[in-house]
Amino acid sequence: MPLPAAWNNLGTTLGELRRFDEALHALETARDLHQQTDDTRGQATAWNNLGTVLKELRRFDEALHALETARDLHQQTDDTRGQAITWDHLGTVLRELGRFDEALHAHETARDLHQQTGDTNNQAGAWNNLGTVLKELRRFDEALHAHETARDLHQQTGDTHGQAITWNNLGTVWRERQRHGDAVAAGRRAIAMLTEAEDWFRAGEAWGELASTHSAAGNDAAQVRKSWAESAAAYARAGAEDEAAASRAKVGDQNVTQEETPAEAHSVSDGKVSAERG
Repeated sequence: MPLPAAWNNLGTTLGELRRFDEALHALETARDLHQQTDDTRGQATAWNNLGTVLKELRRFDEALHALETARDLHQQTDDTRGQAITWDHLGTVLRELGRFDEALHAHETARDLHQQTGDTNNQAGAWNNLGTVLKELRRFDEALHAHETARDLHQQTGDTHGQAITWNNLGTVWRERQRHGDAVAAGRRAIAMLTEAEDWFRAGEAWGELASTHSAAGNDAAQVRKSWAESAAAYARAGAEDEAAASRAKVGDQNVTQEETPAEAHSVSDGKVSAERG
């Protein structure tokens, strides 16, 4: 494997392990090596993956620059799949910046490009991310349609992990519609699937969402506390100490409200957006 591609793949793997500072170094190295050899396609891939790591580090303006650079380079090489992946990542950063209309356009563009290339799994990811933005815009019926479409596409490809992420997001929309029974059922289904996959970070998010749903439904405070405790335990297993501490702090708070939920800020929107490997 060429050296720049090896650095890129190392950075992608470190990102998956949530070792973001190390991932950033590896991906910057890959980008610089690709620039030295005038490898436009390789540069685009490295810039895209840099953008996703910068987003995780909450360096959103830098992430936006990296992803816009990746998109433009992918356009230069007529790489439709690369453009689609980068547009979807752009949408997640724009959502974090509160630029919801632009995020919606980005995810719609990604969805349409994935349809063109026949990439069903990433099309599902784009539909899921669309649903997350539509929920932010309080267009709940459209959000439900988007998440249900994502779930069905993930079922077609046998992607149980993608289904789990989408079930969790469906639960958050049903909570907004005050369909608390449906929201609890969706949350429990997501948790079971994420636990089976040993995706402890997203299981921590899902347990936090379930805690919020129990609270919004006026369910017994013991259920709320138990869900927050499970969220903290899952985050701890993922090595996410800050998130674990935030969930742990909620365990003793019986007045948890939906608006106070840290998990809500992390609505699982980009879990199925592909990184690009060399």
